[in-house]
Amino acid sequence: MAELKIISVVMAAGASTRMRSPLSKLLHPLLGYSIIERAWNQASFISSDVCMIIGHQRDEIKKSLEAYWQASGHLEGKKCLWVVQDPPLGTGDALKKALSVLEKESDEAQVFIMGGDAVLLRPTTLKDFFQNHFQTKSVLSFLSAHFQPNNSYGRVVRDSQGNVQKIVEAKNASPEQLQITEINAGFYLCSLGLLREAISKITANAKTAEFYLTDAIEYARGQNLLVTAAVLMDATESLGINNQEDLFMARRVLQNRINQRWMIEGVRMDDPSSTWIDEAVEIDVPAHLEMGVQLRGHTKIQSGVRVGSYSIVEDSVLAADSVIEAFSHLKQAQVGAESQVGPFARLRAGTNLAEKVKIGNFVEVKKSSFARGAKANHLSYIGDTQIGEDSNIGAGTITCNYDGYDKHKTLIGKNVFIGSNSSLVAPVELGDGAVVGAGSVITANLPAHSLGLARSDQKVLNEGGKKFREKRQKSSKFES
Repeated sequence: MAELKIISVVMAAGASTRMRSPLSKLLHPLLGYSIIERAWNQASFISSDVCMIIGHQRDEIKKSLEAYWQASGHLEGKKCLWVVQDPPLGTGDALKKALSVLEKESDEAQVFIMGGDAVLLRPTTLKDFFQNHFQTKSVLSFLSAHFQPNNSYGRVVRDSQGNVQKIVEAKNASPEQLQITEINAGFYLCSLGLLREAISKITANAKTAEFYLTDAIEYARGQNLLVTAAVLMDATESLGINNQEDLFMARRVLQNRINQRWMIEGVRMDDPSSTWIDEAVEIDVPAHLEMGVQLRGHTKIQSGVRVGSYSIVEDSVLAADSVIEAFSHLKQAQVGAESQVGPFARLRAGTNLAEKVKIGNFVEVKKSSFARGAKANHLSYIGDTQIGEDSNIGAGTITCNYDGYDKHKTLIGKNVFIGSNSSLVAPVELGDGAVVGAGSVITANLPAHSLGLARSDQKVLNEGGKKFREKRQKSSKFES
């Protein structure tokens, strides 16, 4: 096996009409990666040469994969051959197009063929599939699975001794053949020489005018060549993604695998069925994920972290022993050790919290840093701000960082106390130890240890409340 060259071919030219979406199904996200990215990873796992057959939205698909390679380095040591199939005239026609760019390859090279929307194969399954192919000295191998008869997959027809005879597409199958439970999973492995020979003999189907790759099985059997169907123990690995329901099922299958792996590692999940974790997420144990948590992108969670119910954490880092309370939303944020966020908090891109920081309920932070021990516990907006150690942001405080044209910064020193319902109009700087009286609008810098107070004097009118009510009662059109 190691001496033979292996080439992967990904058939990804379909029009995706059943998705009912303007976006190609291959560009839909699937737990941190698009479907086409997962197809690339699956194909390149077994081969350094990958032939991508594209058609519908080919420019967008090519651009997406190239961006993925640039960001991840997944093209290093690999080669991608782009092939266009337009119009799509079936899987046999797709392979005919692929063979045109493989003319210089030896007949002995092995070709692994898969659909671009079938991305649920485990690496161990792929290894076993290849090993079985070479151990049995099969000329052509494919993967099959067992499903209930009411499905649209091609049926595997065997003879009385159990030998594979052919694959019949569901649309061409007889009523008796449609009762067969063994289906074609759509993964093939054969020599390039056989593929060349078989594709040259395939003719268009009389009903659909399409060329079917599955006809290669019948051709090989007609030549008395050994064809092997390796039955998948887990039928979910064969699932393709053709519509929105399939996409959900694929997410569920992958999520179950991811969650099971993390729980084995020691992550506590209160409800795994409602917990969604992207593939690239990293978690150090112990960690506690409450019900409905979503961990997206390249989030990293260190040991001792607890994430509260229905919180969303995306591309963020949560340091050791930090706590994210329920219904909080973090995106591209850094949370320091032993810090506490939420409930109902929002940390936007560029937020950086040091150790033992507290961000409370209904506080929004954007592109700001909190030094050790600083806190904003209630109902505040902090944007484009730098806050020093142990400073306290009172309830209802906002930083007025946008003047309608430009963003401006607010600098708050150490041990600053800002009273409730204050507005800090940037650009402005508050020195260490400064105090801002509640309800103030601060428009000028405050020196260290100064007191800033900006509000009108309170007026008290004796009996004013009584007179107000009497006047309102006389003029009111409604009776109490």
